[in-house]
Amino acid sequence: AVVSTQSTGKNEDKMNYFSSSFLSSSFYDTVFKYSFITSCIAFITLFFYNVPYGRHGSNSFFSVNPKFGWFIMESPTIFLWPYLYFNSPAKSSITLFFFLLFTIHYVNRTVIYPLRYPSPKKSPMSLIVVSSAFIFQCVNVYIVGGSLFYFKDYTDFSWISPSFLIGLFMFIIGMYTNIQSDAALHKLRSAPGERYKIPYGNLFEYITCPNYFGEMIEWLGYAIMSYDRGALLFFWWNIANLFPRALSNHKFNKTTFKNYPRNRKAIIPFVI
Repeated sequence: AVVSTQSTGKNEDKMNYFSSSFLSSSFYDTVFKYSFITSCIAFITLFFYNVPYGRHGSNSFFSVNPKFGWFIMESPTIFLWPYLYFNSPAKSSITLFFFLLFTIHYVNRTVIYPLRYPSPKKSPMSLIVVSSAFIFQCVNVYIVGGSLFYFKDYTDFSWISPSFLIGLFMFIIGMYTNIQSDAALHKLRSAPGERYKIPYGNLFEYITCPNYFGEMIEWLGYAIMSYDRGALLFFWWNIANLFPRALSNHKFNKTTFKNYPRNRKAIIPFVI
């Protein structure tokens, strides 16, 4: 019994050391810095390289089922995000609120999204993409959760401040746009005929990727209402990923459909 107790104590010490190092401000600052540098490199690179999934995917030996791949690459939001929140020493009503908003978005993206929609064999997902996205999402969750739940001081926070109310409004509008646009796209792709068709209605009249536009607005709202650097970097990462992807999708549609609306922009109405 004595040996067991000593062993347990050593394991707890190791876990406490890991947690204290993992959540130290110096370690967080280092991860934040290199994540920002990586996001800038990714933003430039993705203008010249299409990540191989969806319409830009191709069959290979290292491809996996897209539903399974999607769940795996988004799964850190299911296990790491709650871990960070529930181990936080300074939980409050506002951090709970931000925790729930993030959770609602990613329960939809991680669980409901891949189960609700079909995933044809023509849309394989590279195992390299899945692995990279898994690591990427671990870092994102750490960046946002570490800042919100461990380093951000909400002592003077106000539920009726203009920044909170504006940010919340943007988050809700962005999330609705994202979900509604995804639903419209998948409904169109599930209809008989060619997999990819020209979507019409709502923001599709103005841009090719309203789902991406909605997600960008959503996370900009989250950054504004939380007034947090981790959330702001997460928003920038969304731009770095989705903006170049939207331009690629727009180019794909213009090349594929001869009758594609000439006045339709890629991701920002009336702009680009």
